[in-house]
Amino acid sequence: MKNTLIRIPQFILLFALLFTACNKEDDPVLNGIEIGGAKTDLVLTMGQVDEITPDGARAKGEFFDLKNHNVIDYGHVWSIENLYPTVDDEKSSLGNLNKAKEFVSDLTGLMPNTTYFIRTYVTTDKGTGYSKTINTFKTTAGIDDVIVINEGNFLSADGSLSTYNTTTGEVKLGAFTSANGFPFAATIQNGVAYNGNYYFVTNSADKVEVLNQETLSSTATIKPTFSDPDALVNPYMIAAVGEKAYVSNWGKFNSSTFVFENSFVAVLDLTSNTITGKLDWAVKPQGMIAAAGKVFVADNGSNTISVIDPTDDQVSTTITVESGPDKMILDKNNKIWVICNSGNLVRINPGDNTVEATIPDIKIAGYNEKMVINSAGDMIYYLHAAPWPSKAKEIYAISIDASAAPSTPIISGENFYGLGISPANKIYVTDANGFLGNGTVVRYEADGTKIDEFECGRGPNGFLFR
Repeated sequence: MKNTLIRIPQFILLFALLFTACNKEDDPVLNGIEIGGAKTDLVLTMGQVDEITPDGARAKGEFFDLKNHNVIDYGHVWSIENLYPTVDDEKSSLGNLNKAKEFVSDLTGLMPNTTYFIRTYVTTDKGTGYSKTINTFKTTAGIDDVIVINEGNFLSADGSLSTYNTTTGEVKLGAFTSANGFPFAATIQNGVAYNGNYYFVTNSADKVEVLNQETLSSTATIKPTFSDPDALVNPYMIAAVGEKAYVSNWGKFNSSTFVFENSFVAVLDLTSNTITGKLDWAVKPQGMIAAAGKVFVADNGSNTISVIDPTDDQVSTTITVESGPDKMILDKNNKIWVICNSGNLVRINPGDNTVEATIPDIKIAGYNEKMVINSAGDMIYYLHAAPWPSKAKEIYAISIDASAAPSTPIISGENFYGLGISPANKIYVTDANGFLGNGTVVRYEADGTKIDEFECGRGPNGFLFR
């Protein structure tokens, strides 16, 4: 009889090998750990890694038998580059041990979207040894932490939200549409974060869109009703305090006089997401901010800041500043800074409604000023635009302790339109590209060194960071 060669299909052999490698009972158990070059009878295993986040994870391990060894320290060691991590890499030091047990290490300070090598270790009075089992895990990329507010073209009502993930570099142009299944269908003027939601103010159509801060899903749309069609008319900005919010409304535009008429501030109930009142305004209201339990409104067509008392929805007082107050921010001392179209920067104490300082010769945009403050609350950045038809634009930085305007920009370019600064102190500047198509976001270091750039939607005018 001839010898018969039985050929085993390769995929069956591969399956058998994988099954053997993945069988938990065959996991290499450190039975006889080497410490100081000598083999011991300690039994130590590496467990699973779970609860993985962008910057942390939880790792398990287990001692099956100490065999009367004096355990001085134990835990996990991990590394990005070292396939066999040691106590010279990152580690969780869990102290001494006198009985066999399962243990857990909380790994913190990890980098997002990064692969780590990890194993258990034990230190006795003879030295340190490691488990033979070495696991790998990868931290998650995290959320898309930059939201670009794309104003859109007023006549097209094609405003949108783009997102950018600073870890992966991924850009999502239609983030709102993807989350909701329908477009914004409006021109987006501004957006603020408040109590777990984003509130975006739009005109064409006039509304306030309320989004869940994590998912960007729409939870409510606040808009005029048939019984009150003028409840919002060219709304611009929103400020919230308690369970209320206030929205500045330019009013109707008179094409003959080129003036916005019948301006007002709308009052919103954030529990029911309804418009509950209207405060008539003598001039066009522009920027708004909540501070010291009050709401401050920039009377852009005048030289005052109006202060709304939310207990009765009335203007309690006005603060005289330089002409054309516009965008407002809060610094680390909870002081309000107002940039004025007249080229002045004003600091206000919201506690007693007094002007504490005025810095002249500020180079401004001249309309819808763009001004932001860093995460430390001590450095202000603002946009300057050269008079038309020049395309020249500049970004200036000024300390909250300064007494004079800076003379040199930190960033110069063309067609700058929006401005933001991230919690990591990266400066974000947008180029609207003439509103002829999608815009561009350019990222810079705090000193003005360019990092990179990415595409966004049409007319990018600002940012939100999460």
